[in-house]
Amino acid sequence: MATPWVLTRDGCDRATAYHMSNKVIRHRDGVFVTWLDSQYRTMLARVEPSTGEVITAFALAQGHDNHCSAALAVSMDNRLHVVTGSHCTGGFVCRHSATPADEQSWSLPYSIGVGATYPSLLALPDGGLLLAQRASVYGGRWGVILHRQSPDGVWSWPLKVMHAAAEGYIFPTNCLTLGAHGTVHLVIEFYKTYPGNAEAAKSVGLTHLYSPDGGTTWFHDDERPVSVVPMGIEDALLIAHEPAGDLRPANLVILPDGRKAVCVWNARNGGLVLYVQSVPGSWLPIELTDEAVVDHPGWKVNSQGRLGVDRGGQLIIVTTIAPELEWAHPGQHVRCLWLDPSSESITRRYLVPKERADQAAWLPSVEMRPCGVPDEPLLMLYTEGNRGEGCVNAASCSVKMMQLTSGLSD
Repeated sequence: MATPWVLTRDGCDRATAYHMSNKVIRHRDGVFVTWLDSQYRTMLARVEPSTGEVITAFALAQGHDNHCSAALAVSMDNRLHVVTGSHCTGGFVCRHSATPADEQSWSLPYSIGVGATYPSLLALPDGGLLLAQRASVYGGRWGVILHRQSPDGVWSWPLKVMHAAAEGYIFPTNCLTLGAHGTVHLVIEFYKTYPGNAEAAKSVGLTHLYSPDGGTTWFHDDERPVSVVPMGIEDALLIAHEPAGDLRPANLVILPDGRKAVCVWNARNGGLVLYVQSVPGSWLPIELTDEAVVDHPGWKVNSQGRLGVDRGGQLIIVTTIAPELEWAHPGQHVRCLWLDPSSESITRRYLVPKERADQAAWLPSVEMRPCGVPDEPLLMLYTEGNRGEGCVNAASCSVKMMQLTSGLSD
């Protein structure tokens, strides 16, 4: 049985949230990870990936709540970029460094974004960056906004690529992935709102868009061009759709054979389904709920989790399971599943051990990598110590790291 490494015991209750933001990155100077501490500061640490040793750790920015965690990316010039904050309060705080282990080498902070929350940051092959965010516009339609940084460091746009059906609160998540030949892939969750708040907003579906030119031109999953932005749900080809809600997608990954895969959690009934694109415009559903809770009858999947592809080409699905559906349930565990893309069958499963049965292990964050076979085992961060809904926003938790190696198995 593997023993996860403790990086800190001073994380906030959502120290490793959320699924669209890469929190583990490999740089020529080492492996770097990020989390939110108990004071909602964005921490950056250089770690030893084989032992979990924290070599250096320092704060790069101050957030105002537990939604202000960071996204990491390394650009082609070997600069590590951090985008963090701001949970609707303004723009993200952005910083970068070519020698990130040196606290004094980091650039002065600058701001990008509008009503910015949930950053997804992608390094582009031309040396630039692409950033996706949720945009909150009070008195207007919320949606997903894109920003592009040119190779010379200049940010352009913003481009609002999606908007809600009506004014009011929405929770559209977004996640960028880099595919073959520099193609950018974007998964968007449609969190439908209703005029006058006549009905509670709910997450009713998700769509996949792709761009062959670094985010300038976009196409629907069935290869139709996106002709008008911002697009609405009526324009989208939906991978999964459920009017009663509540569908929550994870990140999208590229399988070794070039197919795309995304996991979707149904927050209404505790189900988990993997969708694999067979041909453009068509996605095959693979039911994973029973596999996730096979040794815990009656339990529920209670998060969308994260996806990664290991060095053997297997798809790793990481989610959480608990006795109840409540997303902050203190009894939840981190569950890892390995799926063989060729047979589309589960080959192994692993339930991550935790210190206390009455404190949640949740919000797993799997290292995001471009398509291709990685040289080292994928790393996973997660948060442990939340004690239930009454302690959310207040708990002081542990941030843990482990390798998702081939030796892990129940």
